[in-house]
Amino acid sequence: MVAVSTVNGQHLQAYVGSQGIGFNFLRSAFTYSFGYPSNINSGLTLQKCSDTTTNSAYTQNNYHGLGLACNMGPGCSGGPWLQNVVDSTGIGYVTSVNSFQITTVPNVINGPYFDMNIKNLYDNSTSM
Repeated sequence: MVAVSTVNGQHLQAYVGSQGIGFNFLRSAFTYSFGYPSNINSGLTLQKCSDTTTNSAYTQNNYHGLGLACNMGPGCSGGPWLQNVVDSTGIGYVTSVNSFQITTVPNVINGPYFDMNIKNLYDNSTSM
């Protein structure tokens, strides 16, 4: 998220476009993930994974995130997960971000589930 001042009463997204942000979307849904992982072409090109999300295999510390089948490695962290993407525009809703992999579960990337706690954080940050 980027917070910048408006120009002529318009937000930055009015000039350059943006993805939406989604909260409490389905936990099992077709999702795209994007990133620049160092294990593919030395991180020089944008990579994409797509599959149906699942509950993360990582459950320690009361973690309730999501998993997505994907071979992206280090360097892709922070890349968006998009759901409900309109093919003609490429616009969808960011519902998670690339976060971490579990060594015992290869080729699955994990990300946080954007629930009401994340929405509250988002709402508080946009009102600053």
